Amino acid sequence: MHLFGNALKNSLALLVMMVAQLGSVVLLGVWQPDELFYLGPVIPLTSLLSSFVSGFAIFCAVEVGCLMGKGNSQGARDCLALGLITVTLMTLMTLGLVMLAIVVSQGVVFLSPGNGFQLSGQYLLLWLPGLLPLSVSSVLSQSLRSSGYINHYLCLMVIAAAAVFFFDLLAVVWLKMGLIGTAGSFLLSSTLSLIISMLFCRKLRLWPQRWPLPGQWWKLTRAQSRRAAAVMANSVQPTLLKLVLVSLLTMVSPFWGSCAGIWTRVEVILLVPVNGLCGGMMSCLPKAYGAGRVELVNGMIVRGLCYVLLIEGGLTALGYWYADSLLPYVTDDQGVRIVLGEITERLIWSYPLLALGIMASQILQVLGRGSAVLRLTVSRNLMLVAAFLMVLSRVGPAEAISVQAAVNAGFAVVIVLALRRVQTRYLIPANL
Repeated sequence: MHLFGNALKNSLALLVMMVAQLGSVVLLGVWQPDELFYLGPVIPLTSLLSSFVSGFAIFCAVEVGCLMGKGNSQGARDCLALGLITVTLMTLMTLGLVMLAIVVSQGVVFLSPGNGFQLSGQYLLLWLPGLLPLSVSSVLSQSLRSSGYINHYLCLMVIAAAAVFFFDLLAVVWLKMGLIGTAGSFLLSSTLSLIISMLFCRKLRLWPQRWPLPGQWWKLTRAQSRRAAAVMANSVQPTLLKLVLVSLLTMVSPFWGSCAGIWTRVEVILLVPVNGLCGGMMSCLPKAYGAGRVELVNGMIVRGLCYVLLIEGGLTALGYWYADSLLPYVTDDQGVRIVLGEITERLIWSYPLLALGIMASQILQVLGRGSAVLRLTVSRNLMLVAAFLMVLSRVGPAEAISVQAAVNAGFAVVIVLALRRVQTRYLIPANL
């Protein structure tokens, strides 16, 4: 099992999707710049819903990968069937509640005639139906990856990215539908991804051959509900934490809040290596853990942590040294550059440790310790928000950013120690 090679393929898949999503914003900004502003109000909700879907997909993929590692391919298909039914029902319930809330509670804000945010509401109402095919295809694609079919996963991501860009080009440039066109593009590309992922699963004999009855589904779902809820909560927390911190900054200083929002986009690039390595780990570790290959599991854990620390450390050093040269590519505003430079100086040093903590959290969830990770992350988030708010209100935004860096670094140390405690149950090979 080639951890580093799989990590590179997963990183390539992430980069391809990032370029496609960035292309959507660029096309909208070039051809319909007046409508780009109305995308902002809906990004927090779409990000949270996407994180929620991703969390369940990761949980289901880990279970499928472990069963495949045990050689129980029928059990893996049954588990996938259970996951597909569950994610479909959860998504339909979520869509119903969110759309009802938009139409009833926020209708005055979003949908009333003459309101500037009417376009945002229309975009959201068209975007939400695309969440269903996205959720099902996410479960299927993540299960492909955890079962070891990383090449098929990469192929699926490339096709999905190409579809996103093509449909955006068609809707925004040719049909001139603007923001509404990008929502329709999301619906079409998600549906295409679902169809292709289903075809891949059928080809690789991963598609379920039997489906549980309602009574069986309820019994099996209740047995796994706590573990699944922990993994989903762990996936949603980072996005929610960023929203809270940026909102607090905006309340005190709208300019700093805007700059922090820009920094979150830069952060996505900085964390590509760790997300790629986590994806590579997801393609190898569940099968090895399910097969009971103790030495292989420990070897992958040690190598994964070392890879993350070295690669993220190198990328962070380059970002720190060449920040002044790179910031002009982010923005032309001199004031924004100054604030981004200060954020970089105060925050970027913690990213190698933050990446280490992310990797350790992912490994612990694969090892079935999602609840422990949830307790640690909730404690970290509450501590961070309290300290951030206190320093922000009494001292200033720059010092609050320093507090964020310190808490992130401390959490990384704690989560790695927690992983080490779990790992002591195994015999770590002496040559690693």
